[in-house]
Amino acid sequence: MRTRSAEKRLSCPSESVFFTELSYIQLSVINYQLSDVSFQFTVYCLLFTKKAPLLSYTF
Repeated sequence: MRTRSAEKRLSCPSESVFFTELSYIQLSVINYQLSDVSFQFTVYCLLFTKKAPLLSYTF
């Protein structure tokens, strides 16, 4: 069973491999943008509150 699935993976066309790489890059960019938003929100809380937040706020 494992050898058949390994053969299927090796025989896939290069276009699908390129597509999965593009999907991974898009997901990492979205993740970076979300972490940047949460970082900016934490900095905003640090600037406009007297106490530093104990936890970073993520959405």
